[in-house]
Amino acid sequence: MTGLQLERLRHEEQALDEITAALRRYRQILLQQGFLPMFYTLLADRRNVGRLLTLPNGERILTNFLHLAELLQEAARNRPGIEGLQRRLADWIMQPEEQEEDSSQLRLESDENLVKIVTIHKSKGLEYPVVFLPFLWSTRTCSQAEPFAFHQPDQPEQLC
Repeated sequence: MTGLQLERLRHEEQALDEITAALRRYRQILLQQGFLPMFYTLLADRRNVGRLLTLPNGERILTNFLHLAELLQEAARNRPGIEGLQRRLADWIMQPEEQEEDSSQLRLESDENLVKIVTIHKSKGLEYPVVFLPFLWSTRTCSQAEPFAFHQPDQPEQLC
């Protein structure tokens, strides 16, 4: 919420009641289903994903929040309850250098520019700008006389 929205809560009892009811609902989800379901419900209800993605470095910020949520879900298994999660988060904030687990390493915000290895059935050539098929003919033998066949652009009926 913005500062103006928080200030409005001081003067509008109905808005404060709505926020209080939402917080109670989030708490109930946390206690019954766990941290991640509560976190995803919060993101959806407040439309935070779209708002974060409009910010500069929004994809990075969202990735960090989602990663933190996963780490807190894992921590909830070891320290159940809201107080355990609060203590774990406070520990991470106060002593970030002690986080040396692989799970706490910074994640890429997107794999859009990475090389993707997929099956030939998935690639189809239309989803990607470049499709490399290095072994397409490796199991099939063809005659030396005519390994490839195609049509001339100016004579489409003539096979070359």
